[in-house]
Amino acid sequence: MTTSYGAICSDFIFETKITVKMPLPSERDTVMHFFERVKKSVPTMDRFRKFDGELILETARNMEDESSADLGGFEAPNADAGTHADDAPYRWVSLRERTLRCGIVNPETIEEALKQHDLIVKNAPHFLGISPLDIDSFEMTFVFELEAAGDHDEIVKNALFEGSPLAEALANVRVTELQPIFSFALSKDGRVQTTMEVQTRRKNRRGITGRYANEPLRVLLSLRRLAPFNSLEDLDQTLPGLFRYAEQLAESRLIPHILTPISRQISASQG
Repeated sequence: MTTSYGAICSDFIFETKITVKMPLPSERDTVMHFFERVKKSVPTMDRFRKFDGELILETARNMEDESSADLGGFEAPNADAGTHADDAPYRWVSLRERTLRCGIVNPETIEEALKQHDLIVKNAPHFLGISPLDIDSFEMTFVFELEAAGDHDEIVKNALFEGSPLAEALANVRVTELQPIFSFALSKDGRVQTTMEVQTRRKNRRGITGRYANEPLRVLLSLRRLAPFNSLEDLDQTLPGLFRYAEQLAESRLIPHILTPISRQISASQG
């Protein structure tokens, strides 16, 4: 990964999501024509998979692990490794009933990542019959993954809350879950919003990591624009507009005040 974010995280994921009000088409010809169009522009995306309620076109890798992909939240399908066998970034497009997701893990450049998302935004309405009236929201997410061997919730407590009233409330206890999340509006009408979130390693209900022990700690920056969308050109302009907001918020808020303190605490806990 050679983006500017490569130095501050183990893996960087750039994802977009279009949410619609009416179900997206699932007919064989329609879906395959769309995926073939994507593959024509991005030849490394040459693997098609079908899960319960989800159709995926992705970069082929980890063929033996086909049944164990975690497709929820912001985690890429089979995102346990950031690159294809020939060191190309891992990419995917995913169709569910009312969502179209597109992502890339560890892009060589941000421009490369934007080119892939722009391909989806420009082609999906034509191939999938998406009307501006049908679009409920457009969302962009930066995911910063950090490898951390210690207790993630303790790391977050010490990194972000030390010296605060919340830290005093949690003094002398074993924290089993601490995943701060907050959202705020970026426009006066509230149609453009952002969410910053920390996702710690999953635990069972007794607070034990168990089979989730190898999960990374994730810091997420999500931006979304809500309907109405007046035209498809309006949707096209949303991608670069949200990206500019995302870069500004990452540089001014998320990296210095959330990601960097957590990264330093990880280093201190492992040193």
